[in-house]
Amino acid sequence: FTNQKDLFDAYWKTKRTAITAARSTFGELWPHAMRHLASSMSERQELSVPKGVMDEFPPEFLDCLSSEGVLTGDGRRYGFGHESFFDYCFARSQPNGGRDFARFLETDEQRLFRRAQLRQVLAFLRDDDLASYLESVRHLLCSKNIRPHLKLLSVDLVASQPEPCDDELVLLMPWIESEIASRRSGALNPDALASRILDKFLSSRTLFPVADRMGILHRWLHSGEPLLENIVCSYFRWQAVLHADRIAELLEPFAGKGGDWKNRLRYIMEGDNLENGRRYFNLFLRLLEDGTLDDARDRFASNGTFWLMLHGLAIKRPAWCAELAARWLDRRVSIAAALPNQEHSARSLLDDEFGNDELFTSAKGNAPVFLEYVLPSILSASKIFIYKDSCDEFPRDRLWLMRFQSEHLTQTEAYLGACETAIGIIGRQSPELLRPFIALLRVHKLYTANQLLMGAYFSAPAIFSNEALRLLVDEPERLHCGY
Repeated sequence: FTNQKDLFDAYWKTKRTAITAARSTFGELWPHAMRHLASSMSERQELSVPKGVMDEFPPEFLDCLSSEGVLTGDGRRYGFGHESFFDYCFARSQPNGGRDFARFLETDEQRLFRRAQLRQVLAFLRDDDLASYLESVRHLLCSKNIRPHLKLLSVDLVASQPEPCDDELVLLMPWIESEIASRRSGALNPDALASRILDKFLSSRTLFPVADRMGILHRWLHSGEPLLENIVCSYFRWQAVLHADRIAELLEPFAGKGGDWKNRLRYIMEGDNLENGRRYFNLFLRLLEDGTLDDARDRFASNGTFWLMLHGLAIKRPAWCAELAARWLDRRVSIAAALPNQEHSARSLLDDEFGNDELFTSAKGNAPVFLEYVLPSILSASKIFIYKDSCDEFPRDRLWLMRFQSEHLTQTEAYLGACETAIGIIGRQSPELLRPFIALLRVHKLYTANQLLMGAYFSAPAIFSNEALRLLVDEPERLHCGY
C-alpha cells in the first residue's frame, strides 16, 4: 500500500465481505453503521460514544462487528477498533465527497481532534477529485479563519505525498517565492506561513522530482544570485540521500568553476551521501582530484577529518571505498611532492588515522578490487618518494622507510597493512587471482614493492613456492626486506 487510504480501502472491503458472509443482511447495514458511528463521534469530538447511540442496529450485528475487530466496546460505549479507521470512515461519509469540509472548518473551533479528519478528507479528495482537492488546500492556506495548525497539516500532506503532482507544487510556489523575496530584502516576512512552507518544501524529498521537472532547480542554480545558489546547495546536500545521481548531473557544470562554487561543492560533498549514487560518487572523485575537496572534513566533530566524514562507506560500498582510497592517496602525494620539504611533508599529509578502519574494512570486503585500485597508487607513491641517491637495488622511500609492528597504526602503515590483508585473503581463498598483482610487484624494483611481493608468495606457498625460489635464486638481493 502506498498510503493509508489504500490500506483502509482494502480493510473496508475485507471486513464488509466478512460481515456479509456471517449474514447477508449485515452487509446492507454496514455503510449506514459506519457512517452513523463516525458522524456521532465527530459531533461529540470523542473517540467513543455511549452504547445507546447504536441502538438502531441489531445486537447480533454489533457483536459481529466487534468479533471482526471493527468495533471495540466495554459494555457501555462503542468506538472503532482502529482510531485511524474512524477518520477514514468520517472522510468517506462526508457530504459532497468532502468538498465543503474546508468551509465547515471555518465555522468550527478547529481543535486538535479535527487534524486526523482533515488529513483523511484531503486524502479522499485527492484520490477522487484532484481539482477539488487542490482548491480545498488553497482555501485552507488562504483563509484567515483557519488556524495555523490545520494550515501546516495541509502543507505536510502535500509535502509527504509519495508522488506529488506539478499542480501541488504550483499551489505552494506563491508562498515559497514570497519567503525568498523576504530573505533577499533582509526583511521579516509578515506571512509566517510562507517561511514554514519554504522549509517544508526544502525538507520534502518527494517534491524534489517535481521541482526538477518544473525547471525550478535549474533556474535557481543558474540564477547568478548568491541567495538562490546557496539555498539550492543546502537543498541538494539534504536531497542527495534519494536523488544523488540527478544532483550530480545538475552540479557537474560547476565543477572547476572556482569562486564561491568551490566552497559550495565542498559543502555538498561533506554530506554523508557518497554511497547513494555512482554518478554522485564520480563527481566526488573528480572534485577530490582537482583540489576542491582538499579542505573537506567532518564538520560535526571538533577533530573532524576527511576520513571521519566517510565513516561507514567501506561497509556499504567496499569497492568504492578502495577506489576513493587510491584517489585520495594520489592527491595527497601530488600535494606533498610539490612542497619543498618532502622529508616532512610526505608522511604528514597521510596522517588521517580515522581512515585506518575504512581501509581494512574495504580490503576485507572486496580484496581483489582493493588491490586493483590501491596497489598501483602505493607503488606510484613509493616511486615518487624514493631516495634517489640510494645505491640499493631496491631503494627505500620516504613514506614507508621503516615499518614497526604496533597496535596503533599510522595511516601510511594502514595502507600497506590493508594491502597485506587483501593479499592474505586472496591467497587463502583464490590464490590464482594474485598472479596479476605478483606480476605488477615484480616489475617494480622498490623496497616497498618487494615486501608486498614476498607477502604474496607466502600467502599461498603451495602455489607460489617454486616461483618464489627461482626468483630469489636469480635475485638474492630480494632477501633483504621485512620488518
